[in-house]
Parts: sequence; C-alpha cells; structure tokens
Amino acid sequence: MADMTTKPKVTKLRFASRSLDHPRESCGDAAGSRPYSFVSPVMADAAGVAIAILDGDGYITFQNETCTHVLARSTSALFVLNGELRARRRSDLHKLKSALDIATRDNKPSAFRVHNLDDEKSLEILISSLPAGPNSAPLIALIIRSPSDISPDPELLSQLYGLTPAEAGLAEVLIRGEGLAKACEARGISVNTGKGYLKRIFQKTGRRGEISSEDGA
Repeated sequence: MADMTTKPKVTKLRFASRSLDHPRESCGDAAGSRPYSFVSPVMADAAGVAIAILDGDGYITFQNETCTHVLARSTSALFVLNGELRARRRSDLHKLKSALDIATRDNKPSAFRVHNLDDEKSLEILISSLPAGPNSAPLIALIIRSPSDISPDPELLSQLYGLTPAEAGLAEVLIRGEGLAKACEARGISVNTGKGYLKRIFQKTGRRGEISSEDGA
C-alpha cells in the first residue's frame, strides 16, 4: 500500500525502493484522515489489478502495490516521472492525455490499450473521473489490467468458486500461463492428481475444458 504522509501539501508515494515526494495538494479530508477510504487496495492486489488515483494534471496521489510493480518495470508502457504518469511511446502518451482530458472535462470514462516495450504484452487502461465535492479538486481513477500477468490470490479463488486449497493453488499457477505438467511440478503433485483437480476446477467454475496429451506430458 502506498505510504501517505499527513503533511498538508505533500503526497509521498512508495515507488520501487524509494519514496517520491512531489508538491501536490493532499486529497485527504480536512481532518487529515486517510484519503480514498472507498478504495480497497488489498482486494485489488488480490485480484491482480493495478489501481491509482490521479489529480487533474495527471499526477499520482495514491497507488496500490500492484500498480507500483507494474509502473516500476523498465519496459512498462507507462511509468512515473516526478510523480506524473507518463507513457514511453508518443502514441500512447496521446491516448493517455486524451483520456485524462475526457475524464476531467466531460466526466466520462475512457478505455484503451498500450503495449510494453520488450514483450509487447498489452496493458488495458481504464480512466474515469471520481465524484468530488463542490470545493474539492478533481480526482481521476486509473485501473491498469495486464491479462498476461494476472495472478489471483488462491484464497480469493477459494472464496469465489469454493475451491479447495489444493485446487486453488493449482488454478493460480495455471492462470499465470503455465502448462499442466509444469503447474503440477510446481505444486509438488503428479499430473494425474492435477488432472483430477483440474476437472473439479472446471466443474466448480462452470467452465468447460479439455486436457490434451501434450498437457499431461
């Protein structure tokens, strides 16, 4: 979770291994209570979703751990420079600025995709304005979803679909893109046991799937 200071005009963000100070106005309430109480970073982290809160100029005032991880990558399509959210490609920067303008001017959400520099994995971006009081500065919610990197918490999978801990653990590895054989090896189980888990995972999640001989190799 981001490290938020109570100083009135400084927001401190934990970014990578260092703290980043920038003189933007704090968005907490007048009593200095924790800002963004409506945001649940823990739930977003568990679902593998990056969330951040920006001011009207595109400066980050809050981000969860997943967002910190995504933006800290040297090859990520988006990054932070002196507290401001930026894009490495000019075309992506145009998309970002346009979405921020629509959010602040028209109070409408925007969605677009960008691609990382090294592996061309896509990042799905959603930007939307947040409700603000009459004397409050505009705030913008940013959601970054990387389909290839999503790795839900096994406990969350258990709660959502009624999976056993063993089934949820296998599902979490498979969601990260591993084949069945490697997933079973990582979990310390045989492929036959893994096939049984996978069959029950399909049943409980309402999905249909087939296990090829290649998966069991």
